[in-house]
Amino acid sequence: MNDGKSSAVERWWALGQVLILLFGILAVFVIAGAIGPTAQQIVMLLGLPLSALSAWFFMRKDGKSGPGIGLKRPDSWPRTIAIAFGAYIAIVVIMRFVLNPIISATLGSWWDPAQFDALKDNAGQWAVNVFFVAWFHAAFCEETVFRGFFFQRLEKALGGSTAALVAALVLQGGLFGLAHSANGVAALVETWIAGILIGLLFIYMRRNLWANIITHALLDTTIFTLVFFGAQRFLLPG
Repeated sequence: MNDGKSSAVERWWALGQVLILLFGILAVFVIAGAIGPTAQQIVMLLGLPLSALSAWFFMRKDGKSGPGIGLKRPDSWPRTIAIAFGAYIAIVVIMRFVLNPIISATLGSWWDPAQFDALKDNAGQWAVNVFFVAWFHAAFCEETVFRGFFFQRLEKALGGSTAALVAALVLQGGLFGLAHSANGVAALVETWIAGILIGLLFIYMRRNLWANIITHALLDTTIFTLVFFGAQRFLLPG
Protein backbone atom coordinates (compact mmCIF):
# COMPACT_ATOMS: atom_id res chain seq x y z
CA MET A 1 0.00 0.00 0.00
CA ASN A 2 1.00 3.60 -0.49
CA ASP A 3 -0.25 5.67 2.45
CA GLY A 4 -2.92 3.52 4.12
CA LYS A 5 -6.65 3.33 3.59
CA SER A 6 -8.20 6.41 2.03
CA SER A 7 -11.08 8.50 3.35
CA ALA A 8 -14.16 8.98 1.18
CA VAL A 9 -13.10 12.52 0.28
CA GLU A 10 -9.61 11.37 -0.67
CA ARG A 11 -11.03 8.55 -2.79
CA TRP A 12 -13.38 10.83 -4.73
CA TRP A 13 -10.70 13.48 -5.23
CA ALA A 14 -8.24 10.84 -6.47
CA LEU A 15 -10.86 9.52 -8.91
CA GLY A 16 -11.55 13.06 -10.06
CA GLN A 17 -7.87 13.63 -10.76
CA VAL A 18 -7.72 10.42 -12.81
CA LEU A 19 -10.75 11.47 -14.87
CA ILE A 20 -9.37 14.99 -15.41
CA LEU A 21 -6.07 13.69 -16.76
CA LEU A 22 -7.77 11.02 -18.88
CA PHE A 23 -10.04 13.68 -20.36
CA GLY A 24 -7.00 15.83 -21.12
CA ILE A 25 -5.19 12.97 -22.85
CA LEU A 26 -8.32 12.12 -24.85
CA ALA A 27 -8.65 15.76 -25.88
CA VAL A 28 -5.08 15.67 -27.22
CA PHE A 29 -5.95 12.68 -29.42
CA VAL A 30 -9.16 14.34 -30.66
CA ILE A 31 -7.37 17.59 -31.49
CA ALA A 32 -4.52 15.71 -33.17
CA GLY A 33 -6.98 13.80 -35.33
CA ALA A 34 -8.70 16.98 -36.49
CA ILE A 35 -5.70 19.00 -37.71
CA GLY A 36 -3.04 18.76 -40.39
CA PRO A 37 -0.16 16.25 -40.17
CA THR A 38 2.55 18.74 -39.16
CA ALA A 39 0.49 20.35 -36.41
CA GLN A 40 -0.69 16.88 -35.42
CA GLN A 41 2.89 15.76 -34.74
CA ILE A 42 3.51 18.83 -32.60
CA VAL A 43 0.34 18.25 -30.56
CA MET A 44 1.19 14.57 -30.00
CA LEU A 45 4.80 15.36 -29.04
CA LEU A 46 3.69 17.99 -26.52
CA GLY A 47 0.71 16.05 -25.18
CA LEU A 48 2.61 13.50 -23.11
CA PRO A 49 5.08 15.94 -21.49
CA LEU A 50 2.13 18.20 -20.58
CA SER A 51 0.33 15.18 -19.13
CA ALA A 52 3.42 14.35 -17.06
CA LEU A 53 3.58 17.93 -15.79
CA SER A 54 -0.12 17.80 -14.88
CA ALA A 55 0.42 14.49 -13.07
CA TRP A 56 3.25 16.02 -11.06
CA PHE A 57 1.02 19.01 -10.22
CA PHE A 58 -1.68 16.70 -8.85
CA MET A 59 0.79 14.59 -6.86
CA ARG A 60 2.94 17.37 -5.42
CA LYS A 61 0.99 17.46 -2.12
CA ASP A 62 1.63 13.77 -1.53
CA GLY A 63 5.35 14.41 -1.92
CA LYS A 64 5.37 16.43 1.30
CA SER A 65 4.54 13.39 3.45
CA GLY A 66 5.23 10.40 1.18
CA PRO A 67 6.82 9.31 -2.09
CA GLY A 68 4.76 11.71 -4.19
CA ILE A 69 5.02 10.95 -7.88
CA GLY A 70 8.25 9.01 -7.34
CA LEU A 71 10.95 11.31 -8.70
CA LYS A 72 12.88 11.79 -5.47
CA ARG A 73 16.56 10.93 -5.46
CA PRO A 74 16.93 7.19 -4.74
CA ASP A 75 18.79 6.05 -1.62
CA SER A 76 21.45 4.41 -3.82
CA TRP A 77 22.00 5.14 -7.52
CA PRO A 78 24.22 2.04 -8.06
CA ARG A 79 21.56 -0.23 -6.54
CA THR A 80 18.80 1.47 -8.57
CA ILE A 81 20.74 1.09 -11.83
CA ALA A 82 21.61 -2.55 -11.07
CA ILE A 83 17.96 -3.38 -10.32
CA ALA A 84 16.87 -1.57 -13.49
CA PHE A 85 19.26 -3.66 -15.62
CA GLY A 86 18.03 -6.83 -13.93
CA ALA A 87 14.40 -5.86 -14.55
CA TYR A 88 15.22 -5.01 -18.16
CA ILE A 89 16.72 -8.46 -18.78
CA ALA A 90 13.85 -10.21 -16.99
CA ILE A 91 11.17 -8.34 -18.97
CA VAL A 92 12.95 -8.98 -22.29
CA VAL A 93 13.13 -12.72 -21.55
CA ILE A 94 9.53 -12.94 -20.30
CA MET A 95 8.03 -10.89 -23.13
CA ARG A 96 10.15 -12.14 -26.03
CA PHE A 97 10.37 -15.83 -25.25
CA VAL A 98 7.27 -16.56 -23.16
CA LEU A 99 4.40 -14.11 -23.61
CA ASN A 100 4.95 -12.85 -27.17
CA PRO A 101 4.76 -16.34 -28.72
CA ILE A 102 1.50 -16.98 -26.83
CA ILE A 103 0.03 -13.61 -27.81
CA SER A 104 1.08 -14.04 -31.46
CA ALA A 105 -0.37 -17.55 -31.60
CA THR A 106 -3.73 -16.42 -30.23
CA LEU A 107 -4.13 -12.84 -31.48
CA GLY A 108 -1.60 -12.57 -34.29
CA SER A 109 1.59 -10.52 -34.36
CA TRP A 110 1.17 -6.75 -34.34
CA TRP A 111 4.83 -6.04 -35.13
CA ASP A 112 5.50 -4.91 -38.68
CA PRO A 113 9.24 -5.37 -39.36
CA ALA A 114 9.13 -2.53 -41.91
CA GLN A 115 7.42 0.09 -39.73
CA PHE A 116 10.72 1.68 -38.63
CA ASP A 117 12.61 1.31 -41.92
CA ALA A 118 13.56 5.01 -41.81
CA LEU A 119 15.77 4.22 -38.82
CA LYS A 120 17.93 1.64 -40.56
CA ASP A 121 21.51 2.89 -40.97
CA ASN A 122 20.33 6.42 -40.12
CA ALA A 123 22.42 7.55 -37.14
CA GLY A 124 20.67 10.92 -36.80
CA GLN A 125 17.22 9.37 -36.75
CA TRP A 126 18.43 6.72 -34.29
CA ALA A 127 19.78 9.41 -31.93
CA VAL A 128 16.50 11.35 -32.00
CA ASN A 129 14.49 8.21 -31.30
CA VAL A 130 16.77 7.01 -28.50
CA PHE A 131 17.33 10.27 -26.62
CA PHE A 132 14.01 12.03 -27.21
CA VAL A 133 11.49 9.26 -27.86
CA ALA A 134 12.92 6.43 -25.72
CA TRP A 135 14.51 8.25 -22.79
CA PHE A 136 12.38 11.38 -22.46
CA HIS A 137 9.03 10.88 -24.13
CA ALA A 138 8.46 7.19 -23.39
CA ALA A 139 10.56 6.41 -20.32
CA PHE A 140 10.39 9.63 -18.30
CA CYS A 141 6.96 10.95 -19.32
CA GLU A 142 5.10 7.63 -19.61
CA GLU A 143 6.44 6.32 -16.30
CA THR A 144 5.50 9.59 -14.61
CA VAL A 145 1.96 9.43 -15.99
CA PHE A 146 1.15 5.71 -15.77
CA ARG A 147 3.09 4.47 -12.74
CA GLY A 148 3.73 7.68 -10.80
CA PHE A 149 0.20 9.05 -11.29
CA PHE A 150 -2.44 6.63 -12.57
CA PHE A 151 -1.24 3.69 -10.48
CA GLN A 152 -1.15 5.64 -7.22
CA ARG A 153 -4.31 7.68 -7.82
CA LEU A 154 -6.28 4.56 -8.79
CA GLU A 155 -5.02 2.79 -5.68
CA LYS A 156 -6.21 5.68 -3.51
CA ALA A 157 -9.52 5.96 -5.37
CA LEU A 158 -10.17 2.27 -4.73
CA GLY A 159 -9.55 2.62 -1.01
CA GLY A 160 -5.83 2.13 -0.44
CA SER A 161 -6.11 -1.53 0.62
CA THR A 162 -4.06 -4.47 -0.62
CA ALA A 163 -6.93 -5.41 -2.95
CA ALA A 164 -6.94 -1.83 -4.22
CA LEU A 165 -3.23 -2.07 -4.95
CA VAL A 166 -3.73 -5.22 -7.05
CA ALA A 167 -6.69 -3.72 -8.90
CA ALA A 168 -4.78 -0.48 -9.56
CA LEU A 169 -1.81 -2.49 -10.84
CA VAL A 170 -4.05 -4.21 -13.41
CA LEU A 171 -5.97 -1.07 -14.33
CA GLN A 172 -2.91 1.11 -14.91
CA GLY A 173 -1.51 -1.66 -17.10
CA GLY A 174 -4.77 -1.57 -19.06
CA LEU A 175 -4.52 2.20 -19.55
CA PHE A 176 -0.92 1.74 -20.68
CA GLY A 177 -2.10 -0.89 -23.15
CA LEU A 178 -4.85 1.35 -24.51
CA ALA A 179 -2.29 4.10 -25.09
CA HIS A 180 -0.38 1.68 -27.35
CA SER A 181 -3.37 0.03 -29.04
CA ALA A 182 -3.07 1.75 -32.44
CA ASN A 183 -1.53 -1.47 -33.80
CA GLY A 184 -4.45 -3.64 -32.68
CA VAL A 185 -5.55 -5.98 -29.91
CA ALA A 186 -2.25 -7.89 -29.78
CA ALA A 187 -0.33 -4.67 -29.13
CA LEU A 188 -2.84 -3.67 -26.44
CA VAL A 189 -2.48 -7.01 -24.63
CA GLU A 190 1.31 -7.02 -24.89
CA THR A 191 1.73 -3.53 -23.49
CA TRP A 192 -0.94 -4.20 -20.84
CA ILE A 193 1.17 -7.08 -19.52
CA ALA A 194 4.36 -5.04 -19.84
CA GLY A 195 2.67 -2.27 -17.84
CA ILE A 196 1.84 -4.73 -15.06
CA LEU A 197 5.39 -6.08 -14.99
CA ILE A 198 6.96 -2.65 -14.76
CA GLY A 199 4.30 -1.69 -12.23
CA LEU A 200 5.58 -4.50 -10.02
CA LEU A 201 9.02 -2.93 -10.28
CA PHE A 202 7.55 0.36 -9.06
CA ILE A 203 6.12 -1.40 -6.00
CA TYR A 204 9.41 -3.19 -5.34
CA MET A 205 11.29 0.12 -5.48
CA ARG A 206 8.94 1.61 -2.86
CA ARG A 207 7.31 4.04 -5.26
CA ASN A 208 10.54 5.45 -6.64
CA LEU A 209 10.33 5.88 -10.42
CA TRP A 210 13.99 5.99 -11.40
CA ALA A 211 14.46 2.24 -11.84
CA ASN A 212 11.27 2.21 -13.95
CA ILE A 213 12.52 5.07 -16.10
CA ILE A 214 15.88 3.39 -16.72
CA THR A 215 14.28 -0.01 -17.45
CA HIS A 216 11.72 1.51 -19.84
CA ALA A 217 14.42 3.50 -21.64
CA LEU A 218 16.61 0.40 -22.05
CA LEU A 219 13.69 -1.57 -23.53
CA ASP A 220 12.89 1.10 -26.13
CA THR A 221 16.56 1.74 -26.86
CA THR A 222 16.96 -1.97 -27.62
CA ILE A 223 14.13 -1.83 -30.14
CA PHE A 224 15.50 1.25 -31.91
CA THR A 225 19.03 -0.15 -31.96
CA LEU A 226 17.94 -3.49 -33.43
CA VAL A 227 16.04 -1.61 -36.13
CA PHE A 228 19.07 0.61 -36.81
CA PHE A 229 21.20 -2.49 -37.49
CA GLY A 230 18.44 -4.14 -39.55
CA ALA A 231 17.92 -6.86 -36.93
CA GLN A 232 14.31 -6.03 -36.10
CA ARG A 233 13.14 -9.55 -36.92
CA PHE A 234 14.70 -10.60 -33.65
CA LEU A 235 11.71 -8.91 -32.05
CA LEU A 236 9.34 -11.36 -33.75
CA PRO A 237 8.34 -14.61 -32.02
CA GLY A 238 9.52 -17.85 -33.54
